[in-house]
Amino acid sequence: MAITKILNIKSQSNLHNAIEYILKPEKTKEQLWVGGNAGNTTQEVYRTMMDTKQTWGKLDGRKGYHIIISWKPGECTEEKAYQILQEFCQEYLGENYDYVFGIHTDRKHCHGHIVFNSVNRVTGYKYRYERGDWEKFMQPITDKLCVKYGLPKLKYDKGNQKGVSYGEWKDGGKSSWKKMIRADIDYAISKSETYEEFLEQMGSMHYQIREGTSREEGEILSLKLPGQKKSCRTKKKTLGETYTVAAIRERIGKEWKRYPYPKSPKIKVCRSNGRWNRAYRMGGYQASHIWDIYEIQNRYAKGNPYAANAGSMRKHLLEIRKLRDDCRYLVRMDIRSRAALEQREQEVLQEEKRLKQQRSLEWELQNHGIYQKYQELENKLAQIPAWEDRFEQVLDELESLQAQLPNGVDQIQTGKAQLQEIRQEKRLIRQIKQMDEEHKQIRAFPKQSLHSGSKEIRWDPKKPQRKGGKKWKRNGK
Repeated sequence: MAITKILNIKSQSNLHNAIEYILKPEKTKEQLWVGGNAGNTTQEVYRTMMDTKQTWGKLDGRKGYHIIISWKPGECTEEKAYQILQEFCQEYLGENYDYVFGIHTDRKHCHGHIVFNSVNRVTGYKYRYERGDWEKFMQPITDKLCVKYGLPKLKYDKGNQKGVSYGEWKDGGKSSWKKMIRADIDYAISKSETYEEFLEQMGSMHYQIREGTSREEGEILSLKLPGQKKSCRTKKKTLGETYTVAAIRERIGKEWKRYPYPKSPKIKVCRSNGRWNRAYRMGGYQASHIWDIYEIQNRYAKGNPYAANAGSMRKHLLEIRKLRDDCRYLVRMDIRSRAALEQREQEVLQEEKRLKQQRSLEWELQNHGIYQKYQELENKLAQIPAWEDRFEQVLDELESLQAQLPNGVDQIQTGKAQLQEIRQEKRLIRQIKQMDEEHKQIRAFPKQSLHSGSKEIRWDPKKPQRKGGKKWKRNGK
């Protein structure tokens, strides 16, 4: 029989650790069994939840809740577990709470995790879990889903309903720096014909590089990315045998690849007697974001035999979907510059503020005696056939009550959906601005110096590269 636990999360660090834990690629088959409405990455989900708290001024108290559902070995497949968690979240949480879930396949028994925000992103009210809520509200949903997919009903573990520290969940906290460095080394090798070009490629990717020597392995490199606490050395024990300086020198030239950009198919000439509409001409700001999609596609277009884990590159390809949404938004809203984007952001924030005030008034209205009577009549009207005389009588009474409501009833029905749409747009704008900041940092990246005793190598991003021993020319000069 399956077992269910619910835990509360008491601090921001525990919230971040819980999200990071359930999204680990090695536990979810490279995030194949991950879903939710708050994002795809740890930072994106965490920031979405914290933004909701900050918007409603609810930064204190419990930060979230963690639900664990596990089955016996062989009792449930990964596909069924994913469907059950997805449908449970949609029915119980809906679009009211930010949530993310994942199915872990690293053990013999299949189990899933759900983390959801403690603050309702539509009303601003905090979620309150009290003893007995599982049996009253959650268990009927899980029982229905288990019966639907031919599984035994879930058993609730009452001994684990209190919040616990996520120190026991944090299994090592190992970062993915090594995988990123291996992938970047592979890419730099594939774009270089000499060792000097390899160093230039690594420098262009923001690496702080130092050369040194080791008694055991001879020549080594020390690589460090912005935000990385410690440097990573190109040793066998650290990155692997194929990532030492000697192995890199041997691989350079053998793995040089071209990354051609997709070509448009040839269009046959045809005649048309109809009227031609002028095509939408994309601006430079919009085109720069579309360029990112081609750049990511081509970078990971070909497999790499030296890659430590080719499946880990899937998370980079998932960024294409995010970039696609950004591009569609820029074109749909006809945003052609950063200034236009910031202006639209201010409009969105003002609209969100207005809708929040409206929702507060609507919740006060719902507790009003007239509105409660209006709801009773509305439910009664739905059960009366339209051809009966009572239908017209109840309808007249309903319209009379509607005129007495201060803000009208239509706003209550549409305010919730409008607030969700405006927050989704705010999230897209935030993604686009973050991408712009990354591009700005790349353009402003300073020169890098490599010191090895008296030897010094400098990388200049403005210096023309060399290919085949010939210096490239610019602008025909």
